[in-house]
Amino acid sequence: MANQPTPGSTDPAVYSDGWSRAAIAVALGATVFRIIYLLWFCPYDLAQDEAHYWDWSRNLDWSYYSKGPLVAWLIALSDFLTRSWLPLVGGDPAFGVRLFAPISGGAFLLGLFTFTRQTCHDGRGALIAMLAAMTVPPIAVAGLLMTIDAPFTCLWVWALVFAHRALGSNRLADWITLGAIVGLGILAKYTMVLFIPSLALAMLMDTTWRRQLLRPAPWIGIGATVLLCMPIVAWNINNDFVTFRHVGNLAGVDRPAGGIRWMGPLQFLGGQLALLMGFWLLAWLAALIALRPWRQNDSSVRLAWWLSAPTFMVFGLFSFKTGGGEINWPVTAYLAGVPLVLVWFNGLKGQFSVVATRSAIAMLALGTILVFFLHASPVVQPLLARLAGPPTESNPTPLRRLDPTCRLMGWKQLANYVDFIRVSDPSLVVAAHRWSSVGLLGFYCQGRPRVESLGAALGDRHSQYDLWPHPVAQPEKYRGRDFVIVDAPREALIGAFDKVETPIIVTATSPGGFPVARWSVVVARGFRGFDPAKLPPRGW
Repeated sequence: MANQPTPGSTDPAVYSDGWSRAAIAVALGATVFRIIYLLWFCPYDLAQDEAHYWDWSRNLDWSYYSKGPLVAWLIALSDFLTRSWLPLVGGDPAFGVRLFAPISGGAFLLGLFTFTRQTCHDGRGALIAMLAAMTVPPIAVAGLLMTIDAPFTCLWVWALVFAHRALGSNRLADWITLGAIVGLGILAKYTMVLFIPSLALAMLMDTTWRRQLLRPAPWIGIGATVLLCMPIVAWNINNDFVTFRHVGNLAGVDRPAGGIRWMGPLQFLGGQLALLMGFWLLAWLAALIALRPWRQNDSSVRLAWWLSAPTFMVFGLFSFKTGGGEINWPVTAYLAGVPLVLVWFNGLKGQFSVVATRSAIAMLALGTILVFFLHASPVVQPLLARLAGPPTESNPTPLRRLDPTCRLMGWKQLANYVDFIRVSDPSLVVAAHRWSSVGLLGFYCQGRPRVESLGAALGDRHSQYDLWPHPVAQPEKYRGRDFVIVDAPREALIGAFDKVETPIIVTATSPGGFPVARWSVVVARGFRGFDPAKLPPRGW
């Protein structure tokens, strides 16, 4: 089978034409816009994951319960870089957490342009694909929120770029760079491991690339990856391999052999249809079928196929155990799929081409509207509130059903109420039932206090907080102390304290005055400790 064009053959270190300059301008413009937006105009509090990783950054380590250390390291660096000037310019304190989200987002866009151009040999098409990607809501979110997906997707797309370069050049420097990028990606999110077998499949299925496996350069690159993963391995050795338990639970491998969830693949596909607005998933699947590698002469297209399809297939198969899994798990499968969709579109003819083009334009328009909504949901909330209906006793926050951004609102108001209670007694220990609330209270409460997790006693799943000292495992350190606790059932606290006061319900509202969140806050006095024999079972 022919192997032309060869990866790397049209891959100069720097493109100097107008399309590349336009791509750089777009990426820089998007980055600057997002930085300005996050500094002064963002209406959203930290997401639960962002605050959780921020709490990790206050306790730097070589790895953590559920993820590698990269996100915590980046947030710690972000805080160091912004703490001196952020208050002086009146910036949102959350920007100190989010700095590397827009930076990663801009680098991601440039990497996507580069890989698409490498694959399609078309600067104009690569720029169009880059602009189209900006209308896909998950990509927009990754450029705003400092979750693991921000650095992870950025590193994955640049791994695509250097995989293409390394296969074309077989230069040791390119393989080491690729190995380092993959290693850093694993430090961000363990899904990055799938890049290695995907690339291995691509090489094994091509006679030219297969011979490179007999040379030292790819294996030295693998060595760079392994070296960068050592912090995770060392940390897990010292922490009873807790990460493997957590990941195994997410993957469903700890369930009984007969625990097959037959609806899992349908739920998985439904989630992916929603993630990509239906049309883009169908276009990607059509491109996979039309451009299957055993019928392709263009080795760049074959490479993109092998770096796209396997990740999707892995999560699709695991959906029999996971019941569909989290909607964002296979997101990197679609990154190498961008040039595949472009090649597929360029090959369409006749009426089908017209229909597909019109559908794509409609999806671009819809995506633009959705991205605007994600940036400015308070503008749209009055309309959504009418559709959601008035609050009721059984459904006090109806807007949450229609507006996912409600989950990013109200935490400052909750923290203000907790601070109001703490004014009369600054020695109160701040605590929460769920791991997802602990970091948010720590970030938004006055003075950013250490917030304790009571999840071990109240049935919340295991988390990083179980690996740090906490009142359930070390009650002697807290005995006799008074607590202010968020979202803990009063009856579960009665035996652990001398006195548990009546809980107060705190309702938070959006900037438009619509109720978006609700918590219970209770003061409990005289901590005794929880009975170890009565601790509930918990998931991983």
